[in-house]
Amino acid sequence: MYKLIGGDQKEYGPVTADQLRQWILEGRASGRSLVQAEGASEWKPLAAFPEFAEVLSVRATVAAAEAQARPASALPPDVLSRDWHVDLGQCLSRGMDLFRDNFGLLFAGVVVYFGIELAIGLMSAIPFLGWAFSIVNMVIIGPLVGGLYGLLLKTIRGQPAGVDDVFSGFRERFLHLFLGNLGVGLLTCLSALPGVLISVLAAIPLAQANQPTAENIGLLAVGLAVGGLLALIPAIYLGVSWAFALPLIMDKRLDFWSAMETSRRVVGKHWWWVFACLLVIGLVNLIGILVCCVGVLFTMPVAFAALLYAYEEIFTVPTPSA
Repeated sequence: MYKLIGGDQKEYGPVTADQLRQWILEGRASGRSLVQAEGASEWKPLAAFPEFAEVLSVRATVAAAEAQARPASALPPDVLSRDWHVDLGQCLSRGMDLFRDNFGLLFAGVVVYFGIELAIGLMSAIPFLGWAFSIVNMVIIGPLVGGLYGLLLKTIRGQPAGVDDVFSGFRERFLHLFLGNLGVGLLTCLSALPGVLISVLAAIPLAQANQPTAENIGLLAVGLAVGGLLALIPAIYLGVSWAFALPLIMDKRLDFWSAMETSRRVVGKHWWWVFACLLVIGLVNLIGILVCCVGVLFTMPVAFAALLYAYEEIFTVPTPSA
């Protein structure tokens, strides 16, 4: 008889060896699953039990064949139902290693990205014509970020990659990357409108008063506090929930709304973890900005790579080998 720790970290059993073999064939247990034999006090990986070696080999062969038949861009079939756990420190460490080992490629890719954004930003300051370049930036930013994600994902996976992959979002997924970025930005801003409206209404009595009074000032302070919270909370929630929308559009070939909804549902299982991940990434890039601004050229590849390592853990089907 055996006991098993499942993927949900719950204990199952005792069950017979035949039942455990059936679970292996069904994919409910793997060589890494922790098992305790009857009469033993120690938990060991299932692969450490020689009596299950044959069925584990059979299951690995089947899984490898299934993975080979499945498109590389396919989502795990249970992505919306399964739980996930990712080590943030490990993602950052792997991001730094990736940048170190592929410095020339990733640095050049980020320089191209920032060069385009800087040029458009400068042209947006041109009197009378700047608004046109602002619209251009709104159109291209989604595909441009998507291309940078594509470059990083290829590098992470050891696939051939070049600096021109920064523009792959325009070639491959322009419309949905544009709509995804626009949808995330627009809906996030709309979610903040009630809070903004409360803040504006609170400021009207003070603006209309000939002489500011303590009552008007107090009303403004309360209105700004309440309105600020009502604006920030939904905007932050949605921004975090849609953190993986663009990678899903670029990598998994989802349409923009399916990518946004998939990201929201999967992130919702561990929303605070993703929030902490984005916060750390933001702080890393802030440090880069503080280092004469050019430091962000070094911190951004690490930060984005860390996010995409988390994406790989959550959304990519592992390819087992027999």
